[in-house]
Amino acid sequence: MGVLSVIAGPLIGAVIGYITNYIAIKMLFRPLEPVYLFGKRLPFTPGIVPRRKDELAGTLGKMIVAKLFNADDLELVFTSDYLSDAVAENVVKFLRSDMRPELLCENLPEGTIERAETELCVRIQTAICKYGLPLVFAQKGGEMVTSIMGGSTFSKAVAGGTADAITKPLAKEIEEFIINEGFELIIGLLDTELRRLADTPVSDLSKMISADDEELKAAVKSGYLKFMSKNVRPIVESIDVGGMITEKIVRMEPVKVEDMVLSVVSRELKLIVLLGAVLGAVIGTLNIIL
Repeated sequence: MGVLSVIAGPLIGAVIGYITNYIAIKMLFRPLEPVYLFGKRLPFTPGIVPRRKDELAGTLGKMIVAKLFNADDLELVFTSDYLSDAVAENVVKFLRSDMRPELLCENLPEGTIERAETELCVRIQTAICKYGLPLVFAQKGGEMVTSIMGGSTFSKAVAGGTADAITKPLAKEIEEFIINEGFELIIGLLDTELRRLADTPVSDLSKMISADDEELKAAVKSGYLKFMSKNVRPIVESIDVGGMITEKIVRMEPVKVEDMVLSVVSRELKLIVLLGAVLGAVIGTLNIIL
C-alpha cells in the first residue's frame, strides 16, 4: 500500500469533517435573508439565528428576568449604599454649581410659572384671612395709636373698652382689602422675589440649607432613601427588564446578532470546526485499518 493511499483516507476525512462542521456553524447565521429558487424558498434559509431571532429574543429576555436580573435585584440596586451615595454626590455637585434656577425653567410648558405664581398668591391671601392676621394687624394698629397718643382722652377710651368697636371693623376692612385688592400687591411682590431668586446661583440657595458639603450630602442621601423605602417597589415593577432586552434584540440587525454571539463563543466554534477535521481523520484512518 503506497504512502498516498495511506494518507488519502485520513486527509479526505479531515477535509470533509472540517468543511461540514464549518458549513453547519455558518448555517446558524447565514444566509441573513431567505433565498428563493423558482419562487420557492430554499430550506434552511435564512440561517437558524436570523429566522428565529424574535423567538430567541423573547426567550432570552424571560430567562434573564427569571434567573439573573428581576425586580428584586433592581430594588437592591436602587436602595444600595453605592447608588444612594452616587445620587447624593451628584445632587450636591449640582447644588454647589453656578447654574441659575431660571435655566431649569426654560423647558417648562408655557405658562407654568405664571400659574404657579397665581396659585401661590391665592393661597397666601387665603392663609392671611384664615389665620386672623387682619385682626392682628388692627390690634397692633390700635396699640400703636394708644402708645402715640399717650394719656389722651382717646387713648383712655381705647384702653377702657372701646377697642373692640374700633379694631373689629378695622380688621374687617383689612380682610376685605386683602381679598379684593391684595392679589395685585402680593403677585407683584412674588414676581419680584421669584425673579431675584431665579437669577441667584443654585450654590447660594443651597447654602441656605447647609454650607457643609458632607452635611448636605447626608441630608440628600437620607431623603433619597426615605423616598425609595416607600416607592421603590412600584418603580422597579414598572421597569420591564425582560421586555427591554427582548425589544433590543428584536431591533438588532441579524449581522449584529451574529457578531454578538461570535464575540462570546468564537473560540469554541473554531474548536468545533477543528474537532470535525480530527474526527474525519480518525474515521478515515479506521476505515483503512478495518
